[in-house]
Amino acid sequence: MSQPTPNEDDLRWREATRVVAGDVDQAVAARVRAWLRETPEGDALLEEAESVWAETAPIAAVPSIAWNTDQAMQRFRTARIVDGMVALSRGRVAADVERAAGTARVGRWRWAMAAAAAATVALTGGTLWQRQSSKSTAGNMVASSVAVGAAAGAAPRSVTLSDGSVVTLAPGSSLRSAPGFGSTHRLLELDGEALFTVRPGGRAFQVKARDVLVEDVSTAFVVRVREDGLLVVVTDGAVVVGARRDTLRQGAGGVVVRDGLAMPASSAELRSATAWTNGSLVFNDEPLGEVAQRVSRWTGQTLRVDGALKERPVTVTFDGESPSSMFHVLATTVGASLDSTSAGWRLRSQSP
Repeated sequence: MSQPTPNEDDLRWREATRVVAGDVDQAVAARVRAWLRETPEGDALLEEAESVWAETAPIAAVPSIAWNTDQAMQRFRTARIVDGMVALSRGRVAADVERAAGTARVGRWRWAMAAAAAATVALTGGTLWQRQSSKSTAGNMVASSVAVGAAAGAAPRSVTLSDGSVVTLAPGSSLRSAPGFGSTHRLLELDGEALFTVRPGGRAFQVKARDVLVEDVSTAFVVRVREDGLLVVVTDGAVVVGARRDTLRQGAGGVVVRDGLAMPASSAELRSATAWTNGSLVFNDEPLGEVAQRVSRWTGQTLRVDGALKERPVTVTFDGESPSSMFHVLATTVGASLDSTSAGWRLRSQSP
């Protein structure tokens, strides 16, 4: 019997937790349990999931509510975190946390940690790098430069800039400025994706990416770097974009190039634009090549897509799955083969 790969282990663990948390009906649960028990590895994962659920039932229980599978999964994730903390003395969690915070990242532990990030910040330290060098002027701290980033594979991170504006960076994204930010200018350069909530000030707040300029008119807005330009979606107020200074107002958005607005955003793009700030990745009919780039930033694991597959449209939502589960879902969605390589992962067309 061949030993399971990390991908198989992640999938077994996900199915085990769904069964134990009551996320599937009885008929499906029976089939999944039978499948898991076909191998010692799957049987062990099922026993572990059942043990965690039983031992932490008093903590995970939510009294006087109607049964809800989403709530059940949330309870299980919380229970998993608590169980992990209790098991720290046995040395089991130390290795899981180390892998979850590093480049390898064990999928099921990262999945559980992401669901309870607010309660376990101390376990994921080091995923945000930040530098705002400053000087004192008349008793006020004025930032002279900005360099902030969220590590690939980490949770989204928020930082308050010296002017009071708040930036939430998606994983694998970074933000920087030339010296004088907050005093002589408020121009930031973005690589990746971020949500900006701007504090009004005497100087225009500007975000530049790939030679495209987005300027605030007292607002909150999302900017995402794409192959065809920038996706800009305004959640409050208005912005002007590009050399033509086209205006985008609250509830609107579009693809922006250097000159200005090139194409309005669809209603689906508007709805999904800020989903990542709540931990979900939502793709609506987007090219697989761009989906792979974004998923790579989020997971910290490189996913390469071959040839014509890059243009295949994908509609899928991810909400806490492990990296390998995400890659397998994408492969299934487009009918591709998924290979593990020395550089990460590869999606290729299946042989005829």
